[in-house]
Amino acid sequence: MTTAPAPSTRRALLCLPCFFLAVARISAATFGAATDFTPATQAEFAPYYRETGSPSASEHGVAIDTVKHHAKPAAAEMVFNGTTGTYDVTLLAVAEEDGESVYRLVIDGRDHGTRRNPAQSAKRVPVLHRWTGVSVSSGARVQLVFTGHTNGKIPEGSGTAWSRGRWRALTLTAASPPTPPVPQKPSLSP
Repeated sequence: MTTAPAPSTRRALLCLPCFFLAVARISAATFGAATDFTPATQAEFAPYYRETGSPSASEHGVAIDTVKHHAKPAAAEMVFNGTTGTYDVTLLAVAEEDGESVYRLVIDGRDHGTRRNPAQSAKRVPVLHRWTGVSVSSGARVQLVFTGHTNGKIPEGSGTAWSRGRWRALTLTAASPPTPPVPQKPSLSP
């Protein structure tokens, strides 16, 4: 004689697909520079502008007007409403031929270091920068500080052209997704 699993076991078994769907949804989240971030308002930061003219939303981003602000950094920030955990953070930046922009990740005031674009001879080349094993709490303020740079190679006016610190998106990927619950064995007793 076979007995049906206890109601709690049936619920656990039915919830496993839900768990895996939830993990797939929260294990990585991408935030658009032009859509999910707002300018930091501290006086130390230059304003930035949104680049949304491309028909492809994947090419939308933000940049500094380095003609006006040269090496003054800008900063964009957002509040992370995901699950508290350890994440690998990936920045989709844009490398430029006129300088190697620098990016700094700051979460709740903690500086996680800088990344610099590689030298380029082409215009607007997508580049990925990574920070691994970053602790992020739900409700944390995530800030990306970005700075233009000149490599002195391209004449412009009485000086040289500057990169604009362009970037498009920041992705947080759970460093190790949570493990699924283990269903309990059904009890054979009545």
